[in-house]
Formats: sequence, C-alpha cells, structure tokens
Amino acid sequence: MRTRERLEQKRIPYRVASIFAAVRILFRLPRFQVHLEVKGEKRSYRASLVFVGVGERDFEAPKLGARKPHGRRGLHVIVVQGSTRAKLFAIALAAIVRGLDARIDNVDSFIVDQCTVDLPRPEGNVATDGEISLMRAPLEFRLRRDALLLVVPATDPVS
Repeated sequence: MRTRERLEQKRIPYRVASIFAAVRILFRLPRFQVHLEVKGEKRSYRASLVFVGVGERDFEAPKLGARKPHGRRGLHVIVVQGSTRAKLFAIALAAIVRGLDARIDNVDSFIVDQCTVDLPRPEGNVATDGEISLMRAPLEFRLRRDALLLVVPATDPVS
C-alpha cells in the first residue's frame, strides 16, 4: 500500500504502481503462524498471506475477493501457506487472470466464527479496509452473530 502510494506520487499510473508494489511485497513476505478452529478441529499453518473478511468471498475473476451476494455467513479465512516465492507468484498471477481455485495446493479456505493469527514479532503491520495499522499480536478475530440491533423509523401510511 505505502509503496503504491509513493509510486503514484511520482505520477506512475495506479495499475502500474499496484503491480510494482505487489511484486515488491511478494519478495518480502514474512511467514507466520495461523491457528484456526474449523468445526471443532484445530488447524495450524505456516502462512505467507491470510485474508479475513466478513461473509463468504468470491473466487472467480474479475470479482476475486468480493463478497458473494447470497454467500454463507461467517468469517471467510483464506490462508496461502508458506512456499517458494516462485510458487506464490504463480498463485497470484493465476488469481489475477482466472480467479483462485480454493482446491489448489498451498491455499485453504474456511468459513469460521473465530480464528487467531500469530505474527513473528510482538507487533506487525495489518491492512484493514485499505489502511495500514500497527497491531499487537496475536490477532484475534471473532464473529458475533446478530449482535447489532438496527432501529429504523416506522413508515408513514400513504394518505
């Protein structure tokens, strides 16, 4: 994100800056522990990338990562396991071109109510809604179903 923004300030177009930033990030990806509980079963991964979003996400290009209109409820966790940089680059390129197949090696996808992400250091940079924030590890994600009460004004009868 920061790399892309710096490149854009130098008048490099958004898409070109995004590609350069993605390649730079690819070569600096840390690996960290991810612990999930899926249907009562605990799973651990050594990951390079973790995506956590509310609601089931689309794996098809060009809507990759968008929320499915009538998808399952929960936290959609997509884990890209630690691998070689070449393999990660191949996964990223395939995702851009044709979408992401959740059945491929090195990628797991789950809909869960909670998960924990451990980082290699006590703090780490986390992207949230496009903004980068320094957060303390471990990162705890929990879904509280129907926790929000929405109150709307009554509709006036048409006279």
